Formats: sequence, structure tokens, C-alpha cells
Amino acid sequence: MSKLIVEIRTILEVNPHDNADRLEQVVVGGWNCVVKKGEYKVGDRCVFIPPDAMLPPSFYEMYGVKNYLGQIPSNHELATQGYMRVRATRLRGIPSYGLLIPYNEAYDNQDLVSYWNIQKWEPPAKEECVDAEKENPHFHKYTDVENIRNYPNILKNNELVLCFEKCHGSSIRTGIIEESDESGNLKPVWASGSHNMRRKPPEGGNKSKYWIMYEHEGIKAACEYFYSEIKKPILFFAELYGIGVQDCNYGVSPTFGVFDISIGGEYVSTQQRQMICTKYNIPQLPLLYSGPFSMEKIKELTDGPTTIGSPTTGFKGREGIVVRPTEERRDWEIGRVILKSISVDYLERKNPTDSH
Repeated sequence: MSKLIVEIRTILEVNPHDNADRLEQVVVGGWNCVVKKGEYKVGDRCVFIPPDAMLPPSFYEMYGVKNYLGQIPSNHELATQGYMRVRATRLRGIPSYGLLIPYNEAYDNQDLVSYWNIQKWEPPAKEECVDAEKENPHFHKYTDVENIRNYPNILKNNELVLCFEKCHGSSIRTGIIEESDESGNLKPVWASGSHNMRRKPPEGGNKSKYWIMYEHEGIKAACEYFYSEIKKPILFFAELYGIGVQDCNYGVSPTFGVFDISIGGEYVSTQQRQMICTKYNIPQLPLLYSGPFSMEKIKELTDGPTTIGSPTTGFKGREGIVVRPTEERRDWEIGRVILKSISVDYLERKNPTDSH
């Protein structure tokens, strides 16, 4: 999950709009926004509000931006309070992300998220899970993946990177962890669950989507081998996708693609993951690019058709990409360096689902 960042920014570029005489493009951070021609110039300050921020009526009525916002589902807890969602769209064919508000010195030194009571979009809360299992620190959640447009300078030009297609599914994790028995002795146990919650094993032969990786013989063999060798927890992280999972069905029955592995709480390198998955015939999410980093390359890869399958209904494009350096590293600002870039076509698709 990425952070909600609303802050004062500086206009870095102003570029013409090739398809509209009265519009132009401005760049703030790593974001591109289409605005009225002459509204901003390079060096101007403004406030940028990213897609998926949710704005209260007090804000959008004051600034007259209601027509630029999208509705949120009626079953969302904030719908009754009139909140609306900041969108991304194409304006005359050009991607435009988020919303710009003219600078006012009253905004200086303010936490603008709190100042305007802005909320981050989250899917509507579900009913309480009946199969929730007790938590265990060895069954850790996956890394928070930040949006590269908020952090365009984390990766350096020409740094070697890997770009994978981002899959519109449900994040799952499975592996062997350690728990204490009644005598206090550690023993290995299997654990599976979603991104946020560990789930109990299915009973009576019933299938559970959160245990789909456990049913894969390669996953079982890899986990058992590595645990027997080093006696450390091993977790596989994957995206569950397919018909009935989300609004992009990829034209396949529910399946999964692995995108990371941790052993003893440390993530293995991409090369190691690929070697493990290849050896044990474990499916992975597709690699789209390997080579030197540039924001131009990221923008080129973000949009386009999916390479995961052949969707039969719903959104048929690419959700976006996940980019990481070839050599695993950390950064003081975001921690583990792994970033995402989301397609504007995905963000403005019709009848979206975001269940997990």
C-alpha cells in the first residue's frame, strides 16, 4: 500500500497539448497533469492531490472541483458523508493524473491531508472473516510499494532495473513458519493468507483461494527443501488472478503468479527467485524489461495490453508495472526500493473492483 502524499509542489515543466489549443501539460514531481493553457508557468508553486485521494464536500465545494471528481461506492462508509474520489483520465488523448490547487501561503507548514480532512481510498470494509487465524510475526506482510511518481528520483538514470507487469488480482502469501507447541518448543507449520490477514486451513476438503499456493506441488517442495536446509521460515508472495477474482479476469481460471520470496525474513534477489521458481515449475508474473532506468521507459511500459492472459470481459489492458533495481537495495526515504507505476487507463476503467 502506498502513502497518501498531499503537499506543496513546484511546476517543473510546462508542455504543449498536441490535441487541444486551450490546454497544456504541466509536470509536478513525476506526475503529468493537463490544465488550462496559461494557468501555470515553470517555477510556480501549487498543491498536488494524487489519484485515489478522497475529498470531503467542504473541500470540493470551496474550490469548485466537484465535476473533476468521481463517485465512490454507495456502501463505502464515507459515501454518506459526501466524499468523492480524485481521478486519473485522458484529456484529448493525454494522460492527466490528479488535481492541482493554486498555492496559498496559508498552506505553508501544514499537514494538508489533515488540514482538508482528505482520506485515502480503501475498498469498502467487508464482513468479519470467519476463517481468521492468529497472527505470527514470521508470517509478515509484504513490502509497501510506493508510487514512482511520488519518488521520481529514488532510481537513478541508467541504474539497471527490472520491470514486471502489475497484475490486477488479490495479494496472497503462503509458506512454512515456526510456532510454539504446548511445551513451548518451536515447530514448523504451514501458513497462508491475504496481504492483511492470516487464514485458517480449509476444512472438510473445501477449497480456499488463500491456500491455492499450498496446493501447488512446486511450492510445497521448495518450502520443505529450504526449511529442512536452513530451519528458517520461507514465504512465497503472489498475486491471485483470474475469472471471479477482479474485474480483469485475464481469461483464465483462478491461478497465481509469484512476485517475491522471503527466507528468514529477508527477501531473496530477483535472480534467486527466478532460479527457485524455474527449478520447481512455479508460475511468476511476467518480466517486461531489463535494462537501464529512465522515466521515459517507465511511462512507455506503464500503458498497453496485458501480457498475462487474454481477458474476456471487463478491463483488458495493463494495470501498470512494478520496477525494482537489479541489485536489491534500501533507501532512507522509502526503505526497500520497489516502486509501481499505474496506468491511467486502468485508473479510469469502468465498473472497477478492488476487493482483496
